[in-house]
Amino acid sequence: MSTDRPVIVTGSSSFLGSHIASYFAEKGQCVVATHSRPLGSYSGIEAERLARAAEAGVQFELLDMTDAPAVGALIHRLEPAWWVSHAGWAQNYTSDNYDLVRGHVTHLTSYDTVVRCLKECGAAGVLSTGSSMEYSPASIECREDDHAWPASPYGLSKLCKTIRLQQLAQQHEFPIRVARVFTPYGLHDMPEKLMATVGAALLRGEPISVGAEDSARDFIWVRDVCRAYLSLLHDLSRPSLFDAFNVSGGQAIPLGTMLRRFAEELGADPALIHFGEHPARPGEASVQFGSVEKIRALVGWRPEPWKESLAQHAAQLLATREGERAREGERAREGERARLPLVRLSRSSVNGDDVSRIASTARRGFLGMGTETDAF
Repeated sequence: MSTDRPVIVTGSSSFLGSHIASYFAEKGQCVVATHSRPLGSYSGIEAERLARAAEAGVQFELLDMTDAPAVGALIHRLEPAWWVSHAGWAQNYTSDNYDLVRGHVTHLTSYDTVVRCLKECGAAGVLSTGSSMEYSPASIECREDDHAWPASPYGLSKLCKTIRLQQLAQQHEFPIRVARVFTPYGLHDMPEKLMATVGAALLRGEPISVGAEDSARDFIWVRDVCRAYLSLLHDLSRPSLFDAFNVSGGQAIPLGTMLRRFAEELGADPALIHFGEHPARPGEASVQFGSVEKIRALVGWRPEPWKESLAQHAAQLLATREGERAREGERAREGERARLPLVRLSRSSVNGDDVSRIASTARRGFLGMGTETDAF
C-alpha cells in the first residue's frame, strides 16, 4: 500500500474514521486525517480517538467538508493517492428526527469538487463509507444489487450519497467504491452503543438491560473493517468505475448468543445480561445481515470467524482495564508521596559573617561579578 503520496481520511474523530486512519498509518502509509473543528476543542471519547491516531503517526488537517473551495485547495496542496470519505452527519442517526437537510449538506456538498480535483491530481480513487441502513428493513440477506428503499432518514441520506458517487464516477471516469458497513464494534466506540455499554457493565460486574435475545445482527469487529478498507483501496485499480460492497460478517448472530459469549470471554457472569427489556426501534427488522459473496469474489476479503474476533476484542478490553488500573495505582502512589512529611537529614548553617558579606556585596551592586564573586 505504501506510496509517497498520502491517503486522506475524513471524519477522523469518529469511531470508524479514527480506526481506519490509525490502521493505514500502522501499515506504513502516510495518512492525513481531517477534522471539522480545532483539535483542542475535542473532549471525551473523540479526543481519545484523535490521540490514538496521533500515536499511530497520523497527521491532521482542519477541514470543513461543506466548504468546496477549501476541499479543492487541500487536495491540490497534498496531491493524495486516495481519498477515504468517512465524514458525515450522524447525530441522532437512528431516529426519525434525524436532520436530513444537514445530512445532505454534509454528505453531498463537496463531492463534485472532490472527484474533479482528485482526478486532476492523478489520484487512484475514492473509498466512501456507506451503511447497512441503505437497505430496507427485511429479515433476508442484504445484497448489493438489491433495489431497496431505506426506512430511516439517515439511510436515505447515505443512499443519496452512494447514488451521487456512482454518477460522479461515470461523469469523470474516476474509480469509486462504497463500503456498506453493518454493525461494527471495537475499542473507542460511543459509550451508548450496544457492545460498548454491555462490555463496560460486565467489567464492573453490574446488570445490563438489552433487547430481545433472538433478535440478530451482523456484527463485525472494527479490525476486520479496517482490513476490508485496505483491500478496497487496492480494488480501485480494478477496471470498474463504481462498485458497492457489504462489509459485514455475512451472518445474523442472535443477541443472546453474541452477548453470552462476550461475557464468557470477559470472565463475567452472563446472568448479568437481562434480555427483552429494551424494545426495538420502530421499523427495525428483528434480523439483518449482509451477503459477503461479492466482496469475497472480487476483492478477496473475508472477516475472521466471529468468535475469534470477539475473543480478541475482549482481550483488548481486559488489557485496557488493567492499564487503567495500573495508571490509577501510580497516581495514588504519587499522591501518597506528595503527602509524606519532609525529613531533613542536614541543617543549613548561615552565620553573621555570611550575612554581612551578602549585605556588603549587595550595597556595592556587584551581584554577579566583583571581588566577592572571585573569592567565592
